[in-house]
Amino acid sequence: MKLNKIFSALMLMAAVSFAACNLIPGSDLPDGPGSNTNPTDSTGNGQGSTVTGDTLAVADILAMTANGTLPSKDATDAAKYWVKGYIVGVYENFTNVLTGTTEVGTNLLIADDPETTDANAVASVKLSAGIFRDALNLASHPENYKKPLTLYGVVKSYCSIGGVVDIEAAILDGTPIEEEKIDGSKIDYQDGEVSVSDFVNSDTYKNLASGKTTEEEFTVRGIVKSIKEVDTGNYGNATFYITDGTSELYCYHIYAGADKQKFVSQKQLEVGDIVTIKAALQNYNGTKELVNGYIVRTTNTFDPSTVDTTTKVVTVAEVLAMNIPSGSSADGTYQIRGVVANIDEPFGTQFGNATFTITDDSSSEELTIFQCKYLENKKWTESDTQIQTGDDVTIIGGIKNYNGTIEFVSCYISEFHN
Repeated sequence: MKLNKIFSALMLMAAVSFAACNLIPGSDLPDGPGSNTNPTDSTGNGQGSTVTGDTLAVADILAMTANGTLPSKDATDAAKYWVKGYIVGVYENFTNVLTGTTEVGTNLLIADDPETTDANAVASVKLSAGIFRDALNLASHPENYKKPLTLYGVVKSYCSIGGVVDIEAAILDGTPIEEEKIDGSKIDYQDGEVSVSDFVNSDTYKNLASGKTTEEEFTVRGIVKSIKEVDTGNYGNATFYITDGTSELYCYHIYAGADKQKFVSQKQLEVGDIVTIKAALQNYNGTKELVNGYIVRTTNTFDPSTVDTTTKVVTVAEVLAMNIPSGSSADGTYQIRGVVANIDEPFGTQFGNATFTITDDSSSEELTIFQCKYLENKKWTESDTQIQTGDDVTIIGGIKNYNGTIEFVSCYISEFHN
């Protein structure tokens, strides 16, 4: 399997119990959400976690790592702290990179000294999707480089070093990062449409068992709060959250219109759009989501007919040179031909796809082909030809920037060449 896809499951260090460290008084900071200022008076906050009002410096987290007292990802008694430092870079391709110019938007590195040149004197910060990633990441905000940052979150191992995850509060250069309140009063409803709050408070939503999907489809209207992905390639669907200002709902693999009308541009779905979704409800391992449905109506005014939907033929060099923001996809569908250089994950019958790299005469670099399906976009079966290093193949799919790495995604092999 491609390493950066499974990295979060492998990179965290195993450790023993959370022990004392050299704390720095945090009297100049507000208490963390639900916390107290007495470090010896630990009160419960959620599932077995403890909280404190004291503040850690990066040096404290480094000491915890060196002493083996940093909780691992599986620790059940991980403590939440205020942590302070300066934004000095990102973790990219298994390396601590001290830079303010980057395409990585999912993490940060912080240090006690904004001018540090020591890549070993840093702690990591996990930026989960949401307001803290939106406001803090260096890919979108290079101006945040070297600014002071104070965080409230769980102190654990992350990116192979000590870090802060599950952030609940953040203060950037003296200004708290706060979520803008979404006004649900501007949502207009038509007959048959329900609000997000009414839907998530319904018996159907509350009582759906894990692993189950309803046969009935529901029509829910809300405001697009955040977007996880708009795939404009082979699959042509989007994953995002909607809200009515009170409750929110996860919408997974939603199409642009009925009959699986595909998205052809990132501009077809934007934060702030008011959309009506028709879809079944699924409980996926405890996460309830509208799934595999479509947008009935939207306030988005982008005209998809203005987009060139012809399949574009590209080379490896052209793909790797594309300027695509981290986490985003290129509009349209692409065709590429190359020779299989390495197989990261061979075809498997469970998911019916493979992950590998290709090269061509246009570049000495390798391009990752991620989770590629078999001929005619079908799942690979044991009776099909197994892909081999050296095979000459043509592939059709989309192109995405995944954490700074350009990849072919949502793709399938269209032809094997002799």
